[in-house]
Amino acid sequence: MANVFISHTGADIGWAEQIHQWLLEDAHKVFLDSDQGDGVRAGEEWRPRLYERLRWADAVICVVTPAYLESAWCAAEIGAAQALGSEILPVRAASEPLDDQLLTTKQYVDVVRDASGARARLRLRLSIIDGSGGRGWPDDASPYPGLRSFQLGEHRVFFGRGREIKEITERLRSPAERGERAVLTVVGPSGCGKSSLVRAGVLPRIAGGEEWLTVPPIAPGSDPMGNWCGPSPRWFANATSTLMWHRSGRIFSTVG
Repeated sequence: MANVFISHTGADIGWAEQIHQWLLEDAHKVFLDSDQGDGVRAGEEWRPRLYERLRWADAVICVVTPAYLESAWCAAEIGAAQALGSEILPVRAASEPLDDQLLTTKQYVDVVRDASGARARLRLRLSIIDGSGGRGWPDDASPYPGLRSFQLGEHRVFFGRGREIKEITERLRSPAERGERAVLTVVGPSGCGKSSLVRAGVLPRIAGGEEWLTVPPIAPGSDPMGNWCGPSPRWFANATSTLMWHRSGRIFSTVG
């Protein structure tokens, strides 16, 4: 399941604990600083612990209220999550207007207006982020694709590449990595699992982001660069960044 860090202020501990309970019931691994089992222990230096957990997390859920937006430390947690390339999921936990300059580009879920709907939307997104497979797979569907590669819709039964998935997605999301136009390549011998890693591992995490578009796999053919660049005007028309890959699963590219 997904590793989730809950970012909150002390004033909003009630909602933080409620979300913590939801995620535990869905079998995610969750860090909440006040949790007696896995939080910050008495006498422990809390800053190194929080930074270590931010590095560990696949996703950071921000419990957003006026108090949260005024907290310098919460702003630092958001900055660290962005720099690390973690998925950021803002949860609105206040009925009053929010003067939000930190997360303006992120879609909120609202636990005050619709708690069950917010939980369902978090569950859906985290089910994609975790990439660990298994849960929710139909009993009558085979989890083995044979000699072909795993595809996007088979991410629930794609196992064993968690470290590589996390490393690639963090690099693709990191502002530092995306500051310059570049190509991120996945290289390996034929048959080692590059395409499966890209399509069933990385794409489920990246494809849902508003700043990304994905293009279908292509065959290099006799004109690899021509085939690679040919479809791009149609796909890039409304994109700020684009993820692209060859049929072999070897090429990613961000376009500003």
